[in-house]
Parts: sequence; C-alpha cells; structure tokens
Amino acid sequence: LNSCDGPYFLGPEVSLVDLVFASSLERIAASILYYKGLRIKGGHWQHLNAWFDTMELLESYRATQSDFHTHVHDLPPQIGGCLSSGSP
Repeated sequence: LNSCDGPYFLGPEVSLVDLVFASSLERIAASILYYKGLRIKGGHWQHLNAWFDTMELLESYRATQSDFHTHVHDLPPQIGGCLSSGSP
C-alpha cells in the first residue's frame, strides 16, 4: 500500500486484489484486537487505515461487511483455535 499511487493495493482504483484481501483483513483486525489487544484498524499502520477508510466509502463493501462478533468467532475454527494474550 505504501508503494502505490492511491489508497488501494494496486493504485487509485479498487481491484480484485482489494476484494480478495478485504474479508481476511476484516477478520484479522477483529480477531487480533479481541485475542491479543493489538489494534489494526485505527492503529499504527497509516496506509492500512487509509485503505480501510477508503474501502468503507464503497457502498458495495459496506453491504458485505460482517459485524465484529461474527469476525472474532469465525477465525478460530478456520485456524484451529485462538488463545488470548497471557494464555499458556
């Protein structure tokens, strides 16, 4: 994102790359915050924040977004479980 001439992965227009990564990045952002306390959305990564903000301007993207709770509980079965920070 840092090396592109626009807010999307391949530049100024949304592409298949953005659409493929969108659902994974949404789940990761929710799960990492919930299980590890690391804020992805609104965190230290300014280009990723700009990407999320720009994607959320698209009505089609907003229409496909899920909620935080669903994202948090969707990832563990896919990867075999998640452990909270400080867990053995």
